Amino acid sequence: MNKVTLIGRVGGDPEFMTTQNSQLCKFSLATNKGRGDTDWHRVTIWGKAAEVARDYVKKGDQTCVIGRIEYGQYEKDGNTVNTTDIHCYEIELLSNVRQSTEETSEDDMP
Repeated sequence: MNKVTLIGRVGGDPEFMTTQNSQLCKFSLATNKGRGDTDWHRVTIWGKAAEVARDYVKKGDQTCVIGRIEYGQYEKDGNTVNTTDIHCYEIELLSNVRQSTEETSEDDMP
């Protein structure tokens, strides 16, 4: 099973895009390991949940995301860069006055 749940703070206002088949929203999420150590995660949300993120998620908001981990890589300046992304299918806004939970099926994700 590939499932991850993260609670953290949004690192910047989300980027919203419309593709040929769906909408998607991307943002970074900072989680705290304790002792002041922070991990940064790249989060991508598809479908209706992306619209919720676009409308309600802002930099600094505490947010819970549930999704799956995807690994990838690309070439930059002749070097291979490994990536780890969270493909989110459920989001819960924890610090927003207008709290909301939105789910999207995994069928909405590529």
